Amino acid sequence: MPKKAQSSRPKPDASLPSQERFLRDAFEHLMEGLQIVDRDWRYLFVNEVAAQHGEKNVGDLLGQRMTDVYPGIETTEIFKKLKRCMSRSVAATLTSQFTYADGHRRWFELRVSPVEDGLCILSLDVTERVLAAEHVQRLTRTLTVLSNINQSIVRVRDLETLYARACQIAVEDGGFALAWIGLLDETGLKVRVAAHAGGSMGYLDRLEVSLGHQPAQSCPIERALRVGRYHVCDLTSLADGELAPCQTEALRQGFRSSASFPLYVDHQIRGAINLYTFEPDFFDSDEVRLLKEMTMDIGFAIEVAEGEQERVRAAQAVAEQAGRLEEAEQYTGLGSWEFDVRTGRGWWSRGMYRLFGLAERETVPTHEEYLALIHPEDRILVQDTLDRMAQGLDPVAYEFRPHPALGPDRCFQPRTRSLHDPESGALLKFAGTLLDVTERKRDQAILRASEERLRTITQNAPDIISEVDREGRFLYISRVLPGFKLEDVVGRSFYDWVDPEFHAVMREALEQAFATGARQSYETQGAGAHREQRWYATNLSPVQSDGRVTSVILIASDVTERRLAERELANAQARLRRLQEADIIGLIVAGADGEIFEANDYYLDLLGYTRPELEQGLVRWLDITPPEHLAADARALAELEATGVCTPYEKEYFRKDGSRVWVLLTDAVLAEGSGKIIALVQDISDRKRAEQDLRVSEERYRTLVEQIPAIVYLDNIVDGVGRTIFVSPQVESILGVRVEDWLERGMEIWASHLHPDDREYAVSNYLRFVREGGDYNCEYRMVRDDGRVVWLRDQGVIIEGRPMRQMHGLIHDITASKQAEESLRQRVQELETLHTVSAVMRAAQTLEEALARLLDEALASLDTNAGAILLHYPTSDDLRDVVTRGWFTDLQTVPIAAGVGVAGTVFSSGQSYCVDEFLRDELPAASSRSRMPAKWGGACVPIRSGEHAVGVLFVSMRLPRTITPEQMRLIESLSEIAGATIHRIRLHEETVQRLENLQALHEVDLAIASNFDLRPTLDTLISHTIHQLGVDAADILLLHPSLQVLEFAAGQGFRTLVSRSLSVRIGESGAGRAALEHRSIYISSLAEVEQNSAVAALWKSEEFASYFCAPLIVKGDVKGVLEVYSRAPLPPHPDWMYYLETLAGQAAIAIDNTQLFENLQRANLELGVAYEATIEGWSRALDLRDEETEGHTRRVADLTLELAAHFGFTPAELPAIRRGAILHDIGKIGVPDTILLKPGSLTDAEWVVMRGHPQLAYELLHPIHYLHDSLDIPYCHHEKWDGTGYPRGLRGESIPLTARIFAVVDMYDALTSDRPYRKAWTHERALEHIRSLGGSHFDPRVVEVFLRNFSSR
Repeated sequence: MPKKAQSSRPKPDASLPSQERFLRDAFEHLMEGLQIVDRDWRYLFVNEVAAQHGEKNVGDLLGQRMTDVYPGIETTEIFKKLKRCMSRSVAATLTSQFTYADGHRRWFELRVSPVEDGLCILSLDVTERVLAAEHVQRLTRTLTVLSNINQSIVRVRDLETLYARACQIAVEDGGFALAWIGLLDETGLKVRVAAHAGGSMGYLDRLEVSLGHQPAQSCPIERALRVGRYHVCDLTSLADGELAPCQTEALRQGFRSSASFPLYVDHQIRGAINLYTFEPDFFDSDEVRLLKEMTMDIGFAIEVAEGEQERVRAAQAVAEQAGRLEEAEQYTGLGSWEFDVRTGRGWWSRGMYRLFGLAERETVPTHEEYLALIHPEDRILVQDTLDRMAQGLDPVAYEFRPHPALGPDRCFQPRTRSLHDPESGALLKFAGTLLDVTERKRDQAILRASEERLRTITQNAPDIISEVDREGRFLYISRVLPGFKLEDVVGRSFYDWVDPEFHAVMREALEQAFATGARQSYETQGAGAHREQRWYATNLSPVQSDGRVTSVILIASDVTERRLAERELANAQARLRRLQEADIIGLIVAGADGEIFEANDYYLDLLGYTRPELEQGLVRWLDITPPEHLAADARALAELEATGVCTPYEKEYFRKDGSRVWVLLTDAVLAEGSGKIIALVQDISDRKRAEQDLRVSEERYRTLVEQIPAIVYLDNIVDGVGRTIFVSPQVESILGVRVEDWLERGMEIWASHLHPDDREYAVSNYLRFVREGGDYNCEYRMVRDDGRVVWLRDQGVIIEGRPMRQMHGLIHDITASKQAEESLRQRVQELETLHTVSAVMRAAQTLEEALARLLDEALASLDTNAGAILLHYPTSDDLRDVVTRGWFTDLQTVPIAAGVGVAGTVFSSGQSYCVDEFLRDELPAASSRSRMPAKWGGACVPIRSGEHAVGVLFVSMRLPRTITPEQMRLIESLSEIAGATIHRIRLHEETVQRLENLQALHEVDLAIASNFDLRPTLDTLISHTIHQLGVDAADILLLHPSLQVLEFAAGQGFRTLVSRSLSVRIGESGAGRAALEHRSIYISSLAEVEQNSAVAALWKSEEFASYFCAPLIVKGDVKGVLEVYSRAPLPPHPDWMYYLETLAGQAAIAIDNTQLFENLQRANLELGVAYEATIEGWSRALDLRDEETEGHTRRVADLTLELAAHFGFTPAELPAIRRGAILHDIGKIGVPDTILLKPGSLTDAEWVVMRGHPQLAYELLHPIHYLHDSLDIPYCHHEKWDGTGYPRGLRGESIPLTARIFAVVDMYDALTSDRPYRKAWTHERALEHIRSLGGSHFDPRVVEVFLRNFSSR
């Protein structure tokens, strides 16, 4: 408040007329400031209140110019408006802001009225009203920011966009000069600008925020981040050295206030939201509270977004891990499983279902079902092993077979472990793997059979096969000569069985074999089966292990016959010489040991050797034969030995230059017993190169076919049906069908594996394509033997023009893409559901409507009909159903305490809950369990708003359906939308409530401003109090100051009349305490009021349970109290209490205004009476001065009012007309008695003086604002209709009507009254004279009305 100026007004002059002193006193005691300035802006009058408004003394203002007292005022907008009122003589109501020397401001309402020589200015201090309006406007703006940001939180998922949108809303909707969000970096020490709006980015560029330096250099955001709470500062009055650098830069940018709010995410400070304004001391407690809530909402949005990102990453990791497990199991033929002994529930990997050839299902097979899948002969073994492990004993290795009904014989090897309670030793669960060892068992059997076959072959072979060590000792021998035993040979040296002359050759070959790892051979002579001498050719093949020779395999062949044949060959050489010399084909004579005895030039040229080299023994067919062809040579030699000739065969030779040449050999024994062979050698290189090219091409095609990830097939079309003649090996990996089976059964096996739903479609498509041709492209499903369903795309084309029509086809496995499509479809459906729900939520007007529509959409998208939404009620701390569907509607649930049952546990823990069947779980409360239907399970997830749970969402399904992970994700997403919706709608409802509160306050203000009758104002205020605060009754008790008693003034909502007789002393009960202690009182029980029997009686009769009382205080004085009552418990809430106290303040203002108005009315009434008495006194003074006109004033006043009533003047206008009639000759005060009372005629000069009395009347009365409406008669009643009157010579209707009326009445009274110079005229003569003057002296219409209404007097 401005300082009260010391009064320096001079004492009232006792010489002033009493009426003027009265007026001055009245003006002095006005509650409003009053100042009168002349046209030179000099103060003519200033009352005490006006001087206080300007913090001046009255004496310092009177006679001074306004522009001198307040230098610079002439440049202000308000002064320009005052000048306009002065120059145009118009009234106006203005609002002015006044800034004092110390910088504080106040607002005044100025009512400006023009007076004769200047302006009269009434000033009313409206500072509190303006500040309250600004406060309301600012709160409304902040609420708009809060609401719009919450809408953005619901709509925007990208955090950077949300940051930018929040700053933009703060600047555009909140009116802040600058808004920016700063986030801590990974170190938690530096702050980066994440988003900003408004202001200057240059300011933020220069602003370095770091928590690493000493606090000596700081800024508001650092303070907020260090202490973990908001920091508000007025930059214009800040005297904090730590903030000086930041303060200087901010002031340079024009900022005057700032606020920083820490941004908490998951209870950790992540950054801060910073707001700047151009106004000093901007942020009050209400605005700070709303901005803190905005910050919490943004923090929650960040937490939700990051949680979603984490959930996505976790889901991806789980999916990748599951994929790797699936891939590993599929590759190794492995399956994994778990079984919880306590719950009877288990888990199977896909590999388990694949091993047993079962389709995956939602419920895992029970232990009994698992045993039923095992071969009946092996079940006891499996159960005994599990029993053994249940007792804590070590498992034994074993194998078992699946049930024969599951397919061909297979064998599984389990690995099982048991988990026991470490304290009690009780069995908790089994876990293990199952490996398909069928192939391994089959391979082992094949290996044993192979070994048996090899043993039989070696034992029955004509050659002796043996294995010897480095010393030549037999380690194994296939058979022994007759007369010997196997044990007599094994372990003895092979030298013992050969003539000594060959020992050196044998030793050298053995040592070379061990040293080089290369094959060796030699021929020896020894005893035969019948002790005869025979030749043996022995081949040595080293056996290697880890890169070294460990033993040598000896194959000893009886070559006696060959030796004999060689001799025969020598005899035949002569016969063949001519053939050799023919040189058209290669011809050689050779021995079985590789020696070439003869060769023609063709042969030598073919190999690049010369004859001398042949003769020197450098050309041996065995040496120039590549190792891979030695077996063919061996077969040919064997055939020669058996038949004397061999089938022509192909082989390669090494040429001398190292290159190779393909030849065709035709061998024959040259002569029986000669040991020589004659061979024809033909060069077939050209043919082999062509065959090789063809083979490479075929191999390339085969490799492509075998490696392409699809089934390639070729069908011959016979009689309109395809018969497969080729199918690639991928048919086994994709369909699980062997190539041989597919080739054997073809169309039959394909059709039998088709999915039943696709069989008719696929077969008809294939047959139509075979008949009609064209392009074949068909998608269908096939069922593998293991039960797995695969999606295939079958494409083919008909090739014509061959011996028969053929179909070339390609079958792709598109299972993965189909699964991806299905997954994508489900995800799209999920997103569509979320989009639909979001749109529905935005369109919903109430919380109940929004939640009902959300639940319906959720149930529809999950194809079920049972669910519920329960919300938490903080006042009672319990959960209550808001929306129910399906069997939840029949539960008739009572409030559920937090932590009790499924809903209470999920709400308290914040963890989602999912179960296959509610009745089989221990969590449902006993009170609900009895009403739950069987075979129903589902999920319950918490609904969060901000950091806290506000309710739970139930979705239920009937078995065998259960909630899948994807559906759980959808339900949790819907719960997040529900939480955001609840938050948004509650914010909206709170905003609406606050707007309603503001509207109610506005209506109360209007009632106060428009009606000074206290009772209607209090009734309006009480009605809004009951409605806005949600109470049952309210009343206002007014203080009787002298008795110090609070008495009933107004009330509503009471059932009885007890409250009307209520009287409470100061200090007693709740009302008396509130008045005495100047604070609000809350009472929540009857026991607290029982000391006052009247108040207790009121509580009992009305059944009240809660009570609040707020004192009505104005300028420190208690005017009464506002009481509100509730018949239900009503705990106090800060916002609720604030609004109650605001209403109490309004009530106090209403009461104070009414009392002020009554006082002012009383003063105005007294002033009016004084004015009327003054006017009557002036009139009597004039009558006393001119005795002959005594009574004239009263008569003309009465008659003028009577005549004016016929011209439509309102009752409100008549008092001014009466005052004008009474004062019509007031100007004669200035006419000297010598002229006024002269008995004879007046001279021309005297008439000039007499005719000046209307002007004197105007000059006398015009300065008096009270008499402005009465000036027309004193000033204009001597004007004439024809313009010949005075003082201004007005004509016709330019003469005021009241003056025209009075002129007729004045003439009539003058003619009918005695005068010194004549006797009174008769009534009729006077009327006739007046009629004659109509249209010249008088207004003819006024004359007509006068004569019509007054002729009969």
